[in-house]
Amino acid sequence: MAIIKVCDRNDTGKYVLTVKNASGVKTVAVDVKVLDAPGPCTDTIKISPVTEEKCTVSWKIPLEDGGDPVTHYIAERRETSRLNWVVAETECKTLSCVITRLIKNNEYIFRVRGVNKYGPGVPLESEPVIARNAYTIPSPPGAPEITAVGKEHAIIEWLKPESDGGSEIKNYLVDKREKKSVRWTRVNKDYTIYDTRLKIASLLEGSNYQFRVAAVNAAGNRQPNEASEHHIHYFKWNYFYFNFSYSIADTPAPPSVPRVTDTTKHSISLAWTRPMYDGGADVAGYILEMLEERTEQWYRAHHLAIIILSHSSTSLQKQCHFLEDCLDLGKLPRKYLKVEEVVKQLLTPGNMTLQLVKASLILES
Repeated sequence: MAIIKVCDRNDTGKYVLTVKNASGVKTVAVDVKVLDAPGPCTDTIKISPVTEEKCTVSWKIPLEDGGDPVTHYIAERRETSRLNWVVAETECKTLSCVITRLIKNNEYIFRVRGVNKYGPGVPLESEPVIARNAYTIPSPPGAPEITAVGKEHAIIEWLKPESDGGSEIKNYLVDKREKKSVRWTRVNKDYTIYDTRLKIASLLEGSNYQFRVAAVNAAGNRQPNEASEHHIHYFKWNYFYFNFSYSIADTPAPPSVPRVTDTTKHSISLAWTRPMYDGGADVAGYILEMLEERTEQWYRAHHLAIIILSHSSTSLQKQCHFLEDCLDLGKLPRKYLKVEEVVKQLLTPGNMTLQLVKASLILES
């Protein structure tokens, strides 16, 4: 009988036993398996993805199980500036685990050891990693511009950030405040904004407002961008009807409910009928808006609103059409023609009548 008093898993293997006496020599091979705690996990520890708060650690099973199957694993972490290890997972049954409660921008080392009935095995350590996001906060979007206003609403637009920080922009935060106030109020508390255009309702007529926008991705958001100009509010549309006599036309009745006439993978075709009442003037065009499911914000499906100015002459029988982007006020000149000046430019000698639909943008400050 041979007794090895001190041994560990490294003594596992094939031994050759040789017996010798006066009659000769006898040799036999013996497989010896030392019962012990597991050896280190195979290969290296992989850490991905890493954020400023958590990371996912994964590994492979040990090559040596110590003569008994591995039942679970222990995962630990240590800041490189400290010596003590902190247990992050005491009984992980799989080959990966999520380690949380990391401190932003701190450097960590992780280690994993298998456990069988003989105890915890030899640990395998990872390379140092820094707890920070693979992406950064996006750059500020462009300063918002007021492109259209109404009695109780305003439409603002802004440019996308130059950089999304490596993560998709998932929301825009829009704030507003009155000129006499120092406190900003969040506009979209209860809904998400994906577009770079927003209609802001419930404004007070005659008040001056300022707006600002911040972009949000998975890393968070920076301070809002440069605010819009303070004094822009408000504009007002005036509607007139001319036949060399001055009268005010009414707004048209609503058209019929749109119906779907055709659909493709990337588009949808709609049709509707004219309003029953045109308000005393020909309908100049239509504005189509759409609402995304499970949201409350309407978006304009097209960018152009059309002003149609037409006149007819008994001698020329001529029609002229003038198209302007009425809603993009940032592109219009700051000085607007009065209605009378528009009329004078359209009139030519002869007996004619003039009809003006959606005329004269008048600035009220």
